[in-house]
Amino acid sequence: MKRNQKLWYLGYPAAAILAAAAVWGGVPEAVRLALGIAAAALVGVCHTSLLHEKMLRTDPDYRVAVLDERNLALKEKAGNIANAANLTLMGIAAVVFLGLGYTVPALVLWGLIAVNPLILIGISSLLEKRM
Repeated sequence: MKRNQKLWYLGYPAAAILAAAAVWGGVPEAVRLALGIAAAALVGVCHTSLLHEKMLRTDPDYRVAVLDERNLALKEKAGNIANAANLTLMGIAAVVFLGLGYTVPALVLWGLIAVNPLILIGISSLLEKRM
């Protein structure tokens, strides 16, 4: 756990590098926006992960709430429902793209929809081996 925690600390300087490249890099506006979003996301993920690990170590009530079997089952069920809703929305977006004449984005979305079950099967088999 300690090694993983140290890894999250590397996100802060990486985000600073991305932000500096966005501000002083002399890049186009679209790249500047992408770098800014990536820097903000990196800070958010790293800070949240560090805070979560700290609270798991120091707060017994938080640890019980996070590791409770009922809460884990609820999170799993919510994740499955969210995945199904996301796939449905991606399918609708692909049909809309086809209707508007955007063939390449529609094909990309259909490709992602087609790969999703393969990812699900792969992750499920990995989790079965661990348990």
